[in-house]
Amino acid sequence: MDNRQPPRHFARCPEVSQFIQERQRNQQPRRSTSNQKKSARRVQQYRFSNTRNNVNLRGRYSSEQNNTSNQLDTDTMRQLIANRQRRCDDPSAKELNGMLDDYRHKEREKQDRTSSSEELSPLGQTVENTIVPSYGNLRVEEKGSDVVRIMSLNINGLSLWKHNNPKVDRLKHVLRTYGVDVLGLQETNTNFHHLKSSVTVASMLRHGDDRIKSVHSQNTRELQNIGNVQAGGTAVVIRDELSGLPMTCGKDSTELGMFSWYRTEPVNGVRTVFMSAYAPCKAKGVGTYYQHIERYIQSNQMKTNPKDLFRRHIVDAIKRWRTKGDRVVLMMDANENVLDGVLSKRLAEDDIRMREAVHRMVPGRRGPATHFRGNSQKNGAIDGIWISDDVELIGASYLPFDGDLGDHRPVVVDLQMRSVIGTSICRIVPPKARKLNSKVPRIRVKYLAQLKKGFRDRSIPQKLKEVNRIASFPPSEEVVSKMEILDNMIEEEMLRAEAKCRVLYPAHYEFSPAIQSWMDKCHLLKWILRYHQGKKVNWGNLRRFAKRKGMEECLRYPVDEVVQLYKETKARTRELMAASPYLRKHFLHEKLSDAVINERVDEAKRVEMILKGEAQRKQWQGIKRATKPQGVMNVTRVEVAQADGTVVEHSTKESIEEALKSELRTRFGRATSAPVCQGVLFDLLGVYADTNAAVEILEGTFAPPPDTDQRTILVLNEIAAIWKKIGDGEISIVISQEDYQYYWKRVKERTSSSISGLHFGHYKSIAYDDDLSRLLAKKFSLIVQTGAGPERWARGLSVMLEKIAGVALVNKLRAILLLEADFNFCNKLIFGHRMLDLARAQGMVPEEIYSGKGRTAEDAILQQVLMYDIARITKRPLLVAQVDAAQCYDRVALPIASLTLQAFKVPKCAALSMLRPLHNMEFFLRTGFGQSSSYFGGKEDGKHGLAQGNGAAPPTWQQVSTVMINAHKTNGHGVEVKCPISHKKINQVGILYVDDTNLWEGLRDDDDLISTSARGQESITDWAGALGETGGALKPDKCGVTIHDQTPDGKGGWHYTDQKDTPLGDEEDESELDELIFHVPTTEGGSAQIDRLPSNKADNNLGLYARPDGKPDQHFEQMREKMTTWTAQIKSGQIPTRSVWMSYTNQLWSGLRYGLGACSASIPELKKGLMSADYYMLSNLGVNRSITKEWRYLPATFGGIGLSDLTVETAAATLSSFLQHYGTTSALGITLRAVMEHLQVEIGVPDCPFNYDFEIWGHLATDAWAKALWEKIDELGIVLELQYDDIPIPRRKDRAIMDCMVDLGLRRTELQRVNKVRKAQEAMFLSDITTPNGRYLEQDLLDGDWKYSDEGRLGKHRSTLTFGTEHPTDADWKLWKKSLKRLTDSKSLFLTEPLGDWINPSTRIWRHFLNTDTQTVEIHTDDTIYEYANDGQDRVSILQPVRELDESADSVVPATILEYEDGSIKLRARGQPLVSQPEVVAPTSFLERLRSKGGEWMWDNISFSSDLSWIVEAIQRGSLFCCTDGSYMKKMAPEICGAAWVFYCAESRQWLKGEFTEHSKWANSYRGEQLGMLAIHLILLTLEEHYGVTLSNANIFCDNKGTILTFSRKYDRVPGAAKNNDIFRVLRKIQTVSALAHKLSHVKAHQDDSLGYDCLDLEARLNVDCDFRAKAAIKRAVADFSSHPVTLSLPLESAVVIIDGIKQTADLAKDLRYHVGKVKARQFYADEQLLHPDIFDSIAWEPLRWLLERRPKMYNLWYAKQCSGYCGTGEMITRYDKNASDKCPNCGCFETADHLNRCRSRIRRGLLIDSINDLQEWMDGHCTHPCIQKWLPLFISLQGSTLF
Repeated sequence: MDNRQPPRHFARCPEVSQFIQERQRNQQPRRSTSNQKKSARRVQQYRFSNTRNNVNLRGRYSSEQNNTSNQLDTDTMRQLIANRQRRCDDPSAKELNGMLDDYRHKEREKQDRTSSSEELSPLGQTVENTIVPSYGNLRVEEKGSDVVRIMSLNINGLSLWKHNNPKVDRLKHVLRTYGVDVLGLQETNTNFHHLKSSVTVASMLRHGDDRIKSVHSQNTRELQNIGNVQAGGTAVVIRDELSGLPMTCGKDSTELGMFSWYRTEPVNGVRTVFMSAYAPCKAKGVGTYYQHIERYIQSNQMKTNPKDLFRRHIVDAIKRWRTKGDRVVLMMDANENVLDGVLSKRLAEDDIRMREAVHRMVPGRRGPATHFRGNSQKNGAIDGIWISDDVELIGASYLPFDGDLGDHRPVVVDLQMRSVIGTSICRIVPPKARKLNSKVPRIRVKYLAQLKKGFRDRSIPQKLKEVNRIASFPPSEEVVSKMEILDNMIEEEMLRAEAKCRVLYPAHYEFSPAIQSWMDKCHLLKWILRYHQGKKVNWGNLRRFAKRKGMEECLRYPVDEVVQLYKETKARTRELMAASPYLRKHFLHEKLSDAVINERVDEAKRVEMILKGEAQRKQWQGIKRATKPQGVMNVTRVEVAQADGTVVEHSTKESIEEALKSELRTRFGRATSAPVCQGVLFDLLGVYADTNAAVEILEGTFAPPPDTDQRTILVLNEIAAIWKKIGDGEISIVISQEDYQYYWKRVKERTSSSISGLHFGHYKSIAYDDDLSRLLAKKFSLIVQTGAGPERWARGLSVMLEKIAGVALVNKLRAILLLEADFNFCNKLIFGHRMLDLARAQGMVPEEIYSGKGRTAEDAILQQVLMYDIARITKRPLLVAQVDAAQCYDRVALPIASLTLQAFKVPKCAALSMLRPLHNMEFFLRTGFGQSSSYFGGKEDGKHGLAQGNGAAPPTWQQVSTVMINAHKTNGHGVEVKCPISHKKINQVGILYVDDTNLWEGLRDDDDLISTSARGQESITDWAGALGETGGALKPDKCGVTIHDQTPDGKGGWHYTDQKDTPLGDEEDESELDELIFHVPTTEGGSAQIDRLPSNKADNNLGLYARPDGKPDQHFEQMREKMTTWTAQIKSGQIPTRSVWMSYTNQLWSGLRYGLGACSASIPELKKGLMSADYYMLSNLGVNRSITKEWRYLPATFGGIGLSDLTVETAAATLSSFLQHYGTTSALGITLRAVMEHLQVEIGVPDCPFNYDFEIWGHLATDAWAKALWEKIDELGIVLELQYDDIPIPRRKDRAIMDCMVDLGLRRTELQRVNKVRKAQEAMFLSDITTPNGRYLEQDLLDGDWKYSDEGRLGKHRSTLTFGTEHPTDADWKLWKKSLKRLTDSKSLFLTEPLGDWINPSTRIWRHFLNTDTQTVEIHTDDTIYEYANDGQDRVSILQPVRELDESADSVVPATILEYEDGSIKLRARGQPLVSQPEVVAPTSFLERLRSKGGEWMWDNISFSSDLSWIVEAIQRGSLFCCTDGSYMKKMAPEICGAAWVFYCAESRQWLKGEFTEHSKWANSYRGEQLGMLAIHLILLTLEEHYGVTLSNANIFCDNKGTILTFSRKYDRVPGAAKNNDIFRVLRKIQTVSALAHKLSHVKAHQDDSLGYDCLDLEARLNVDCDFRAKAAIKRAVADFSSHPVTLSLPLESAVVIIDGIKQTADLAKDLRYHVGKVKARQFYADEQLLHPDIFDSIAWEPLRWLLERRPKMYNLWYAKQCSGYCGTGEMITRYDKNASDKCPNCGCFETADHLNRCRSRIRRGLLIDSINDLQEWMDGHCTHPCIQKWLPLFISLQGSTLF
């Protein structure tokens, strides 16, 4: 009994006081009969029967006897917990009615005492007051882990509006609370056909990112004029884990909405159908469900009734499934008794064997009525769930009525999961929610305050100083102990601060003040009701809370009024919660408006980010749910392969963890196979290579043990070579406050980490406090400097994920090790930044590695494609071995890792701080079952490997790969890529991207198939050996070899050896290729054979398929598969059209664009690439499929749908790749240059091949990436200006041979045949095939192959250029001779225009020379020079060999000789002296050198005070001040920006200054600032070159912080979509030749607005001066606008892309799409007679483009439909609805899109006039030109009848 006294407020109310007293008197008997009290006594008995030590509130201990026999089992405890009621739970309806009954009982007693008895009038029966208990054995509060919960509910109408929908909101709550997996709804009463396809039952019941899907049925035979409501209908909803199972769905064949169903795919022989059905009941009215079926019967002339028809169809469907062995779960409103009704009896027969579940669990009696007006005796239960007898039933119940859900009782059953779906599905255990969120200032500030207080209280700063004072390396035990204690204290305080920084609430609704207010009212009234119930309540808190809410009067209300008010308040709260998304959005918009009005900028930005973030998050939740239904593939089962080939499956938490531990223990131990981890060498080095032997290895003085393998010695020597090359010094390991804050302020807070709970949010929040950042930075520095990492760092959580959905083999799982966040921070900073920065600065990052900074996987694929192109052009063999490392990070031996890190100048202590925790790592596991409680590994079981998830793993693996690459090159492996004209070259062993490796062999001049294959096998073996030295191994199943080899086809062409049709006699070549077998070494010491792919196939390499023959078929097939998959996912996902477009643009095509930059497909291939894949997605995009192809791809500006065109997207991607790499000195840049030069030599032109007409010249080139780019440039009208070195014309009047052939009129095949002979003859110019005097063509070169002439015997080549191999036919030779003779007179080979003197070096290698001084002849071979002289006899012109010369004489001229059989020769002709390569003359003045870099327009207005050597001196003194400022006057000159700059010496007062303007579409103030800063950097670079000094520490000032940040970065790669990317590319080029180590500082702009000029600092005065001159330059440019060029190249700019006359300085894809679309639209409009080309050209398309780019996608889509005519007009509707009319509903004319605004109906005219009036009002308010205001409304009002 509660002995409290009622408060005074209640005591004054006698009826309340009496009620309380009576309630208190009756409490004890009630407890004795309550199940809850029985459970409580049972717990109490258990507590008294056990011995334990308990601490009571006063701190005293009590002991009791232990009695284990009375212990409660697990199931009993679960039952007790489920029965327990919390203090804050809502009063149940039974309790509220009990309180009202008690109150009314007292009222009746009171009235009996004062007057005659008067009964309380009964309330009318409603669902709300129909109080019944649950019926059955299932308690919805409990749900087992291996259970499928089914609910059936007659919803009595489901309104599918988004806002203010309490029924849907209540149903969502019930589904989540009860854990329902399958829901069957009957009587949905919804016309889904009238709604959008994205509006489904699932979309309305989805909460957040819930996984849910649904199928519904309705009467689709009668859809005319019924609105949103239609009687009848069913739905089946699948939720949570079951929604991820593959299922088929359907509905009844009658299309009446009788039933709908889902059917699972068979698993272990089990397939189940979930079916929802609604039986008709006789009802009047034409719109009832019963009458629907009645009319169907009548129209089909059937002799039956609706009930029998329903029974027949549902029995037939179930019988059909049961015959196939399916199991069936039927959720049905039968509208007859479920126990003895006609349908129930039929379902129970032997051919179906289904019984209702509740009556099966409660046999022997009729169940209660399930309709609130039903009668248990008359019709009883009419709702139920029938299950087939092969489904295991666990529990079933009828739940009480719920007025919010309808007038039927819900039915719930639990089924055993395996009996339903054939397997068990683990309920994924989510990680614990974080309280700390650094993005919320309120939470962050509270956290920091708590943390600071905790640090102060525990004197952590002082203790850190003490540790710092005694710290050293190696650390003492005292230091290690104190650092561990300190780390534990910091960890405790951080976790404690997080626990106190915030209270987490369940997210049942989206927060807004309105809902919070009503929730508080409910809370207060519940509080009062608990007091009335006699429960313990703090009266003071209750009264204060009521006062704060202004509800003190409620404390005086009688019980009935409180109950009624509580019900009303709760109902209103539910309504608001249903509208919570709208209310929250409204609340945030009000917050945003208030912040903007009151100029709270930071708050406005934060609220705006919240609004955008929440909107995007909701939209992307729907998109990802549709396109990524699997989500993160957590491991809920694993399969372990056995030795006999069988597979054992583990599906329990314990067995899975044991299997994973066994696999991971083996995986992390495989690195011990490395030689450095075994034998004497391991004894010398130790685990961490921290011994004297390690120092000797680095210094190169180590004497290896006698039995050391040669590969081991080679690897150690390469490590020593790296250490020596880098030189002295070590990287810095001091971590500063700035380092800490720079890193943590930029990381993604939601990144998973830290088994300790110290997630990213802790460190990110601390980054906002300088003191705490400094403290933690000092702590991390101490750890790294001492190498004593805390024990916390040696604990990791290994997260197991499926790489491929459904593949659960334990050795195929991905293990991500989640390390401590601070551990990873230190690793990334020391190893990922500082170590790699040093390596890059020293040039120690091999070009083969494409996973490094500034390189991408797409670059690697492009490099591979270009290598295939070179092999195809030169006709040389190329072997590509794809050898992938197995678990590369996990198989690195720690001694090798330590030696490599030390070689790259990482201090030993820093290496130990990373390697020791990894070696001693305690591996905990996280699977779908949650986190394990035990671990493997630890100090007693040390492991190797770098761990995937370790921030130091990628950089360490990269440096280990560097050692392997260097060793591979030492062994002589790799290929040489040489430019055929400029002769630049690189040596490369292949490409590497993490563990994906391609090794190359071949491309030598004398290589053949056999020699290349032999070297390829050696390369594979040596690479596997080097990998094995580090602890790694190759994966044989992921390795393969491709051989690019071509052979002549006998017709002047080439074919691939493995693709040709083998003619008779060529079987030898075919068998030679078939006999080539390749192997990779295995870890067991043997070898495994690997596949050899044909040249028309490719494996997936870095996500793409790069075939040796260059064909894009597999790439396009991959793209089509992605599009088909996406289309299917979108169709089944049922998301709004707006979301579909977002997914199409940002998800589908973002993925499809990957690899297009490396695609070498031609335009015809691109046009056929996607085939009809776009067609099938049109309906999902909200577009009629019948729309013509032209409208699909036109941009929205021209009325098109705006689908992505593969040709345009590929052109944009290849151009971006070209701009990224052209003109760079990287391996890819040189390879690209080589391909360009090969293209130039192949078509035989002296300058850039892109300058030539592709239609004439393109077919001369071999299919290659450069040729495909050339075709796109030519076809799409793109101008590409390049800094390209031409081949200088050797002689006066000389010409390229192919130019002559084109002038002669040769085209296509004839031109191609002549070109084959030219390449075979290695000739570029006429001078290459003429006599030395330039007058005659050489007869030998016309008649046959030069290789069989004298020249062929003297050397391998006759040209300084590199030509591919050719085998022309006899017909080709005849055409060659015939064509060349047309350049001569008709009788001899005398040229009609003889060649003149030599003016440039000859491209021909001349073999015969005449020494004009001695009259001797020199014959040059590749190796020797032979001298021939007169033998002194009478034969003066006959010369004999005399001697060999060491070098050629200076006075020689080319000659022609005749050789005799006896070895003597005769001089036939002589020529003019050859011209040697001219020396490059350096500019004599600074200005000449500056202008030689190009972009002379930037230096037109340069001026200086004297010789510029003073700048060098000023920089050295530190007195040089540089300043720049940009300007932009949009109103005066919207396309002109200006910049001014100045160099000023503060001591000598000398200056150098200049200004310029640029006319560009992209002009703005930011571009002006960047151009000015670029000018300063160009001048500093030129000064370094001119004076031969290295300049640094110049003071450079700018008033734009973005420009300072931009020019402070190192650019290894320029983003293609970045604005002003042309400036970045020039800056990158400058950075490759100059360090640019200058001091860039910010100066405040326009300081002269508030201070006098003389009061300003020097840098401020310079800024003011620059600003004035920049503005003046713009004004001058405006005054002389006509002479101002539009397209301007920057200095050192290698390539410029010009589209439609506009230089591209940003994302060129946008302008390219518009330009191509405009060209196509102009032609299309003319062909369709929509617009004449002249009218088309007169339209202001650019403003329209500007407008539509700023409108939502759905507006663009509406605009496109109206323009194209494919909109919802009668013309279009009749295409898919034959019953619809094609007439205008107003005038009766044929309705087309043109008719919409031209309809002459009075009603339509009235609407049009209203729109015109709105337009006029808008124009009046926006200062529109008067002429436009007059004529535009008039034109619209005439409805196109008059043109003017």
